[in-house]
Amino acid sequence: MAGTDGHQVDPDETFVYTIVIGCSNGGSGGCTNAVLQDELPAGIVLDSDASDIDVQPSGSGTATVDGNQVTVTFTQPLTDPADSQGIQDQATIEVHIPVRVDPDISPELDGEDLTNTATVDGTNTDPATDDFTVVPSVPTDLEASTDKSFDPDSAVADPGTETTLTLTGGNASNIAVDEIVLTDPSGDPPGAFAYLGLTSDTLEVSLPEGAEQVQVDCWVDDGWVDGSPNAPPATLPDGVDPADCAGLRVHFISTDGQGIPPGESGTITVGLEQRDNIGDAGEGPISNEVATTVTLDDETSDPATASDDYVITSAELPLDASKVFQPDVIAAGGQSTVTLGATNSSDRTLTSLSITEPGGDPDLFENGLTFSGWTDDVQWPSGATGASVTYTYDDGSSETLTADSPDTLPDPPDGKVVTGFTVEFTGPIVPGAEASIPFTVTADETQAEAEIQHPNSISAESSAPGGYHGEAEADDTLTTIEQRLAVEVDKEISPDEIFAIPGQEAVVQLTGKVSDFPESTTDAHQIIVQDPADLTNDGWYDAFAPQTIAETPIPADATLTVQYYNGTEWVDVPGMVDLEGPQIFTGELPPEVQENAQGIRFVYESEEGFPPGTTVNPNINFELKPEMAGQELSVENCASSALARPHPGSTMPAPPRSPPTARSSS
Repeated sequence: MAGTDGHQVDPDETFVYTIVIGCSNGGSGGCTNAVLQDELPAGIVLDSDASDIDVQPSGSGTATVDGNQVTVTFTQPLTDPADSQGIQDQATIEVHIPVRVDPDISPELDGEDLTNTATVDGTNTDPATDDFTVVPSVPTDLEASTDKSFDPDSAVADPGTETTLTLTGGNASNIAVDEIVLTDPSGDPPGAFAYLGLTSDTLEVSLPEGAEQVQVDCWVDDGWVDGSPNAPPATLPDGVDPADCAGLRVHFISTDGQGIPPGESGTITVGLEQRDNIGDAGEGPISNEVATTVTLDDETSDPATASDDYVITSAELPLDASKVFQPDVIAAGGQSTVTLGATNSSDRTLTSLSITEPGGDPDLFENGLTFSGWTDDVQWPSGATGASVTYTYDDGSSETLTADSPDTLPDPPDGKVVTGFTVEFTGPIVPGAEASIPFTVTADETQAEAEIQHPNSISAESSAPGGYHGEAEADDTLTTIEQRLAVEVDKEISPDEIFAIPGQEAVVQLTGKVSDFPESTTDAHQIIVQDPADLTNDGWYDAFAPQTIAETPIPADATLTVQYYNGTEWVDVPGMVDLEGPQIFTGELPPEVQENAQGIRFVYESEEGFPPGTTVNPNINFELKPEMAGQELSVENCASSALARPHPGSTMPAPPRSPPTARSSS
């Protein structure tokens, strides 16, 4: 080997071993099957791989590496024996092996001779050896590593709530050490231990490789109380109550002289719980830091530190509630669908979610509203595995019923009058999950007031592990209106001007309408459209004679009877009684009607009922009477409409005497 023997080298320094091999064997033409074996000494590693080992002349050998063992097989062709290989006679070959001082070389090798011995041999030669020595200069670098964590790392302030503190200390030195020491807190006690107390005098420990004992010291009052080194498990010093330990100092100790190797670490697990004074900590992080050192002989490293926070969080969880009446205005005796909702708007998985109706004053089920059952659109929140309803009844009793299947809720028993309920969903209810529980309410059919407002609120509550809870409210108002009927009437005369020639025609188009909701809140069973409105003071029928009922629609499930006023009473028109719909009716009035009628009215009747918004449109054709020939006059004609509902609890308008809703002149 070439170079200066005994050369000093430093960690991570590179250099090249150069090995020169010569062959002198003329009798057989060379050194047959020659092979170089070179095992690198401890602390020296190959720089890169076998492909970087250079054999010159090129092609005269092939290098392989197995760990620190370098093997070069020489491949120059030989003739004796035939087709053999090795090193030719009188040839010289150089092998260059690039190496590096291990960057992690142990300080124990500082100043030691690292001798590399190479040996070459063949089948027809004696082995030859040579060596080369380097001397490493390796300083001792004492360094510790550490880590710290809480699990869980947050909770609401609730004395007795538990968490687990895990402390890790390691040897980051380049040499084995005698001891690793973890101190928590790194500064003056008590640190986090002011609000978090130990729950046991026995601590779970995992020793680093090379350590056989553990010792736990406790800070009590104003000083450290030393424990005794023992094999695991770790225990507090004799006589120390866990609740009085306001700081920890943990020793991992090697006793066999081998030390704790570089890169090894140990862990201790400490059960903690919130102390009674946790409320004094307030919301936010309780900061905490651990410091770890390593010791070799009488030398101790600088501390390595790590921190983690235990966070006191608000116990309140975000929660949304909703309530909607649809429709929000109904008639007495009518129904509305009430949809209650609650949404887990937190980032935590709940264990329960509940909705209470009513959530407080005012009470939904006062003033005549009755619970009439759940609809088919009940939706459990995602993740819920069960649901129950706790009903309260008007007799003061209550009971809890459990749902049989998802997206359903149990109805109360027959005969029970519900005055309130709480629906509770249980299971792992995930963030964003929504509950929707629609039900039907029915208004009192006998409501006497014209209009009643039913303002109402609900409350929703949620809970999650660790003492977390949420609350929310929602409200809406339902308006109930007495059963009432309102009517509208309209009239058009076409044309509005004719010549005073007997037989001239005019068409009277009448309209009667059950007013839209909420002016009308119930069905009419009879609609009467009358022309004229005032039978005692009307000049139209003095001038005009009715001829036909023209293109008059009759609604489905209804009948129409046409009547005329003979000066004394209303009389059914023959052939125009109980005409059934649906149809569009046209018919000529009998002569006695044409001659004697002082009014025409249309009586529509339906057992099914005419709902608000129903419109009827009867039409009458008139002719100017002969006695009006040559006269110039203006005739006013008014119509009226009336409704009837043969049920109690409703109001309806009386037929107007002279509504100015339709006028025409001729």
